[in-house]
Amino acid sequence: MLPAPMVYGLTKGQASPTSARGFHTPIQVDGVLLEPFNPLAVAIALDASFVARTCTVDPPALKTVLKRAIEDPGYALVDALHPCVSFNKVNTFEWFREASSSISTADRSRCVTGKGSSRSNRAQLTTSSACREIA
Repeated sequence: MLPAPMVYGLTKGQASPTSARGFHTPIQVDGVLLEPFNPLAVAIALDASFVARTCTVDPPALKTVLKRAIEDPGYALVDALHPCVSFNKVNTFEWFREASSSISTADRSRCVTGKGSSRSNRAQLTTSSACREIA
């Protein structure tokens, strides 16, 4: 599991590799200059058998995704987005609740896991997980 607050609270609000371009912090006063790192794209490129993104504002959904990742026989990566209440005033709990939506059972069929999955089908997991979608 990769916890992704998009800002480091222990360093007084320093941007993380997943911070959005232009995101302002007390350290990056002119905003983040680089595009954010996409750990899901890297996991897919390395042929991970389970790749998902979820957020911590919905504990039941997080539990479901983590359970599926643990049960996967191969390499699994779960990008768990969560707010930093001290230093990230953009991606707040409210923002995550508004920007997240459940994925229907029909949409879950797009999510392909397991060895032998085609890379093109697994690429869809860069924006969706078994339970949540971040807009």
